[in-house]
Amino acid sequence: MGFSTIENNIIHALKSVKARQKHLTIEEGPLTYWASQIAHSVVNQVITCDPRENALIYKSPHKKDKVDTRKLCRLLRLDELKHIYRPDNDERAIFKSAAQHYIGLRNQLMRLKQKIKALYRHWELIDIFTDSVYSSNSRDKYLMRVEHIPIRNQLLRLYHLMDQAEAMLKSALRAIKKTWA
Repeated sequence: MGFSTIENNIIHALKSVKARQKHLTIEEGPLTYWASQIAHSVVNQVITCDPRENALIYKSPHKKDKVDTRKLCRLLRLDELKHIYRPDNDERAIFKSAAQHYIGLRNQLMRLKQKIKALYRHWELIDIFTDSVYSSNSRDKYLMRVEHIPIRNQLLRLYHLMDQAEAMLKSALRAIKKTWA
């Protein structure tokens, strides 16, 4: 059964299924939380699963919605779906989203720091073992050791991005603490 992804169509499709017990299995994706909130009032259970863990579907050469649906049903009957935690209400979902946002910013900051050190090492400054290379007080000392001005400018841009990422990370942490303290 194909239909556009709007609330009324989802509810109508779920209500049209004739069964005493209705279990909806959804693979994790951008619309999963929204769809599960809609379906929650119509089905007995909403199961969110990790598509990468469902090898029967994930590794299949025949990727089609109807085929994938049958395979999801089979995995559900065999109790072989890998469940993913989904928040029950908006407040928990918002907290989860805020935490994921914070982790994403932290990871971006870490990658920027790795790029900075890698660029120094690429240009033969291999004796950088401390985090002082990132501090605003010490970075000039390291920058002056880079001979080529275009490379120095690249490093300056990376430092600028790193400073912005640090500020955003602190802001995200303050927002989490303020909202859920």
